[in-house]
Amino acid sequence: MINKSESILDIPKFERPDIKLIEAKLIENGYSGLCVDGVFGYCGCHIGDLAPCGECTRESGEEYINSCEPGFKFCDPAEPDSWIVKPENVAPTHEEWVKFNRGFYP
Repeated sequence: MINKSESILDIPKFERPDIKLIEAKLIENGYSGLCVDGVFGYCGCHIGDLAPCGECTRESGEEYINSCEPGFKFCDPAEPDSWIVKPENVAPTHEEWVKFNRGFYP
């Protein structure tokens, strides 16, 4: 339980509510992360580093967290440190990687 005076970032990630359950559910269903196209742009995170932003909210009836949907992680073949999580299990094209790496994806 989080005290009102402490931030979710003050709690070690492995102790945050729902993270372990969400990771288990993603693995069980064949997904590798979460993604959302939201107000602040596109966002994605992967198993082992879910919710790196520190947000970990789950609305009533929400299947995952932070209004995210399950997705699949892909690494850019041209830039191995660049990756994306997409809801479709279809690797991005070269043109999509160029847009994404410039901040214009999806």
